[in-house]
Amino acid sequence: MNRRSFMAAAGVGGLTALLGGGFWARQALAHSQIQKELTDQADPILNTYAAQQLSELPNRAREEMRRHFHGLCLNVHEFTTAVCSADFPRMLANQPTEQAKQKLIVNLFMAHVTTHNAVLNRVQMVAEEVSKDLDRNWTACCSELSDQWNLRMGDQHRLEPGALTARMTPVINGNIQQMLDFAKAQGKPVALTEVAAEAGKSAILLLPLAVVAPYAGWPLFVVLALKPVFEVFVKEAKDRSATLQATITDKLAQLGNRVGVEFQDEVRLRIADLHKWQRQAVELAARHQAEQLVRWW
Repeated sequence: MNRRSFMAAAGVGGLTALLGGGFWARQALAHSQIQKELTDQADPILNTYAAQQLSELPNRAREEMRRHFHGLCLNVHEFTTAVCSADFPRMLANQPTEQAKQKLIVNLFMAHVTTHNAVLNRVQMVAEEVSKDLDRNWTACCSELSDQWNLRMGDQHRLEPGALTARMTPVINGNIQQMLDFAKAQGKPVALTEVAAEAGKSAILLLPLAVVAPYAGWPLFVVLALKPVFEVFVKEAKDRSATLQATITDKLAQLGNRVGVEFQDEVRLRIADLHKWQRQAVELAARHQAEQLVRWW
């Protein structure tokens, strides 16, 4: 091939590459624009459901847990008698550390009021009830989303609500599984033991458990309510305070409120995480739908 032929061939090849590169750039831009359009359409739908859930469901969970602990604390005569006994200050004095002193009163509470396993059972029940609304709302959200996207997608790429839900829910469950695996790897136990079919239930049960004795195995939100109350009991028992019985009665009467508020905060965090994973699933679905509309070849 002479120099002139070589230069002509090179020019044609360069032009072809340039045109091809321009095509791919245009398609990539179109893909990005469609994906953004679909996610922008999803945002108000997701935000509406998120706001409603965060304003209602944590409050409902708080009330369920408050009522549960209030009922427990109506029958604390044996616990109060044990803590107010003449022997209890001596038993406290024999303990070498504050942690050991706390263990004494935790053991009494478990013997006469409730255990961490019983509380976890109640958490599971509340999670199941709240999950019914979370999962029902997610199905409704996917239905609204498919209706909105179908206006853009056209009949050829029409989305059925059930198909969209089936595509996105495994993404959410995958994120929950990752969080569960990470918690196990870090030695930070949670109430969830395995991911359930109901994503809402699994998300709520990612709430952390205490790892330090004497509260190991208790939901952390309960520990945050119990520990300061028990510290007061230990101090007054050591001092043989004349007001110990009144203090116990007063603090336990308010315990349901304290536990309820801590549970409310925890459920709000867990639902917020669920919303984050739902949004990630929607972004992936939008990318998939954009690929259906943009031809790459």
